[in-house]
Amino acid sequence: MTFTVISTYYRCDVCGNQTVGSSHDDTGCDGFVVEIGDEWLCVGCSTRVDVATTCFSCGAADAFERVELPVFTGSQIHPSRIERAIHQRTNHERRERELCELQFDYHLSAVALRHSRDMSHRNYFAHESPEGKSPADRYEAASVDSNRVGENLSKQYHGPSTSPSLIGSEVVDAWLGSPGHRKTLLEFQWSREGIGVFVDVDGAIYITQNFA
Repeated sequence: MTFTVISTYYRCDVCGNQTVGSSHDDTGCDGFVVEIGDEWLCVGCSTRVDVATTCFSCGAADAFERVELPVFTGSQIHPSRIERAIHQRTNHERRERELCELQFDYHLSAVALRHSRDMSHRNYFAHESPEGKSPADRYEAASVDSNRVGENLSKQYHGPSTSPSLIGSEVVDAWLGSPGHRKTLLEFQWSREGIGVFVDVDGAIYITQNFA
């Protein structure tokens, strides 16, 4: 069963950092913060929380937008664990071919997540948005420091009991089996990557992998 909660989305106009969601970290709880009624509450301990009004990266004043996020009850698909599994499998495949390992870049991950979420919300699956915005446009809008742009996409359907490592392996295997995706994943000039996974209310898993 799924339901939707309201969380926060930040995009800093100073450093370009993009972040989805807030965590209740003052007490070590680290619970996710959602809007219930007219209050922001921690789902971990039910404490009323004042959401951040400054950038998590540079500290500049930063307003937030409200975004809808699906929540799954019972067994769950954990986007962050899928992201980690894809990152680990990507680096494994690069090591096997004596290519450098990629650093996990949270700035790129925010760009990737925003595209995954946009594809879900507007029901499309493509590198270009319905308005024709390309990966390069998204890099520029987010002030990503890179002379080159690389992006892989995947859309998956898995039950909540499927392990993140299995999902990650299937995604990377599919990319390696496609000449275009394989070339992007194994490009020797990349030094970092970001992965954004969004699971919609129907259980579809949208995955964007960005390189720089």
